[in-house]
Amino acid sequence: MGKPSTDRAKTFEERTKFEIVVPTDSQLWFVSDTHFGHRKLTTGAPDHFERTRPYETTEEMDAAEIAAWNRDIRSGDIVLFLGDFQFGQFNGNGEEAAWKLWQTLPGDKFFVRGNHDQKIKGELLDVRDYALVKYKGLTYLCQHFPFTSDFAYDKPDKTNLLALRKILDPKTTVLVHGHTHSGDMFSRVKMKDFTIQNNVSWDVLMGPVPAERLYTADHIYHGKCLDHQVVERG
Repeated sequence: MGKPSTDRAKTFEERTKFEIVVPTDSQLWFVSDTHFGHRKLTTGAPDHFERTRPYETTEEMDAAEIAAWNRDIRSGDIVLFLGDFQFGQFNGNGEEAAWKLWQTLPGDKFFVRGNHDQKIKGELLDVRDYALVKYKGLTYLCQHFPFTSDFAYDKPDKTNLLALRKILDPKTTVLVHGHTHSGDMFSRVKMKDFTIQNNVSWDVLMGPVPAERLYTADHIYHGKCLDHQVVERG
């Protein structure tokens, strides 16, 4: 099995142009918003959010997420993580313990920064603000936030994303984001040029999402009905 190739750049300018080429004999996965240690996402928290996950405690949620990751992802699989890995305490030790966990999870992992990841230091792990992924003839444009008509929801690097918008073909482009914690795989954020964008928040499948489940940007979304079926790619 081949390895993904990248430019491994560290500067902000290069990081926002980050391209990953995934070999066709690899399995590609997407996942976002694990929120390890986030108490308010659990039903047992007295001040929990209106929309919670089906876990009584963070310990139960964290264990279930680790088990799902280990169940789906194998060594050598490629994983695009789209932000918000940890929030609050993890195993009583906070951020440091969470990043030690990151190192133990299987897969060749690439980290795209979320709104709760702003304190991550470069020496802790390699992070970027978005990723452009080439895989089996398709281009996956990935960021934490949903894409809007200007391609840059709540992000400071709009210029680079606007430039990308002009050269991407919606028939071969797959827009991928997290952040919303919605169980709907297809984002309802409206766009002028691209119609479908794929949400890979943990809450969609309660686990990682394989590339074969995602739709290209030229599909039309009416509620949960698409104008034509997704083409499965082996």
